[in-house]
Amino acid sequence: MSTSAPAPQHDNWNTDFSGFLRAAGKLAGARQLAALVFLGAVLALPTITSTAASTQFVWAYFSVLTVSSFLALGFERLAGLMATAEGDGLQPVAPLVVLRILLVPIMLVVQWLVLEFVGVALPSSAWVAAAVWTWSALLEPVAFAALRTRGDTNTEPVTMAVVRVVQAAALLSAAALDAGVAVMVWAVAAAEMAGALVALRRVGRWRTLPVRASSFRAIPLRQSLALAGIDVVALVNLRVDLLVVGRMAGAVAGVTYGLAYRIVDAFNGIVGSVGLWLYAESLNERDGATSADGIRGRSLVLLPRLGILAAVVVVVSAGWIADLVPHVVPDVATVRALAIAFPLLTVNGIEVHARSGRGRNREILGIFVATLTVNVIASIVFVGRFGLVGGAIALVLSELIQTVALWVAAATDERGLMRRPLAIAGGGVLLLAAAALALQLGHVVLAGFAVAGVAVVVLWPGPARNPVEMVT
Repeated sequence: MSTSAPAPQHDNWNTDFSGFLRAAGKLAGARQLAALVFLGAVLALPTITSTAASTQFVWAYFSVLTVSSFLALGFERLAGLMATAEGDGLQPVAPLVVLRILLVPIMLVVQWLVLEFVGVALPSSAWVAAAVWTWSALLEPVAFAALRTRGDTNTEPVTMAVVRVVQAAALLSAAALDAGVAVMVWAVAAAEMAGALVALRRVGRWRTLPVRASSFRAIPLRQSLALAGIDVVALVNLRVDLLVVGRMAGAVAGVTYGLAYRIVDAFNGIVGSVGLWLYAESLNERDGATSADGIRGRSLVLLPRLGILAAVVVVVSAGWIADLVPHVVPDVATVRALAIAFPLLTVNGIEVHARSGRGRNREILGIFVATLTVNVIASIVFVGRFGLVGGAIALVLSELIQTVALWVAAATDERGLMRRPLAIAGGGVLLLAAAALALQLGHVVLAGFAVAGVAVVVLWPGPARNPVEMVT
């Protein structure tokens, strides 16, 4: 069991938390709205182009998401740390940019393995375009992290919004013209590369980019290895069910599950945006440690409740949306089951980033390895037994195991901070599962009782103040 540091004295938690929510909310909103625009274009593909072309593009898209996440290797948080060092423009993060170039061969191999694993063959030109798209997606976080560290709150959201709108328009135009999957992927890749170059240019002039061999000594090796391990294991844990579905149920079923899984990706994007800011506050010892009035403590009170609310909206509305727009909700039962994990994802995200910012990366890595082991076994068992829904069940189970592991590893005062949030998240999961099952079986009244129970859980008062007061 680890020992947490005492909460530093701070007389301005209200202002800190409000500013924290504004910063995280702005980032999360821009990321998710931009992603939603592009996802809408992807979901529309089957209606305007051939099934073969749309399936190939979707798997190219999934490969970009998977590989760019798998090779994140902690670079985003490292860039934030290194951007605080002395140096002009791109100079402090230049070693990370150069490393991205040196890692291109590994990126190509990983992308080939992902597509080969699920049995998807892309035309050569489309495969190269997917690689360019992936590399651009790996460069952007380095630039955006540096900009956030330097107080730039506008470049990232504006760039992401413009890039996604351009990508959506270019993708739909290429599909409508029946230009083929290669043109579709190249159009999207070119826009992504343009966004990466704009972001890097905002960090500094190109003349500040050249790096000497001695510059690599500025990279904190131990932190780099720990953060890289955390990123890799976390990614595999969140993608293993998709890969198992694609392998066991086939490419078409994999596409269906992958599209349904985008709801988890979207929610994780929000939690991740909050986590990036919480990580920075923890590094600076401004998260409040185990104080109920600190940023960490107040996040644990508020954010899991918001996760429960988001999940209940998905569970209740999934059937209606599927009837109106089938491509938005490709499999109702799977979408509902995936949403059950939202409260656990929120609690886990807060605790993981807060503890990582306090330097407890070996602890986090160990927990992630244990979670991944459970997820691999559960995915194989439940996908084989229940199909697509089995993948969602495996995700919920693995997140539950991670929550339990975080509780076991917590210090005594941390458990006092976590106790009520965990009870609320656990109660929310049980009630969400009951509502989802009742709706799938057609028992609307029982589902209504479960949703009413969710409302009681969400409105249950926190230890210090009402959640509504925390955002004012």
